[in-house]
Amino acid sequence: MPNASIRIAIADNHPVVLVGLAQELRALQDVEVAVMAQSSDELIRQLNERPCTVVLTDDTLPDPQAKCGGGLLALLRASYAAATVVVLTMADHPEVIHALREQGVAHIVSKSDATVHIARAVEAARTGRPYLSPKITKIIDESGRAAA
Repeated sequence: MPNASIRIAIADNHPVVLVGLAQELRALQDVEVAVMAQSSDELIRQLNERPCTVVLTDDTLPDPQAKCGGGLLALLRASYAAATVVVLTMADHPEVIHALREQGVAHIVSKSDATVHIARAVEAARTGRPYLSPKITKIIDESGRAAA
């Protein structure tokens, strides 16, 4: 799909998750899965060759080579500012979710939520709106801190 309006990079160190995400996203209209990476190094290498408008990444992706303080998310923000980051997470601790938000992540999807929320987060990224999946919203609400 060379004329896709959204070029997506997917990064997750679990091959089954990576393939499942790609399958889910390829079913969407106007979406091209341009990059699939199992490590942060592979993600960065491929983003240099194939720029993307959205980077969908696991929040615990091992990041041994990031040269920027704050790990992969900071590196993505500094070097690929044109790409919107959507974070997938298994985290259910409010501190982790709030830390992601404090790092400027506006699109967070729990891996425990239905896959439809991946598409909703990507659409929100396309239109510049923030998106928090239902489990993430519940975690924030129960923590007593505003989602901002």
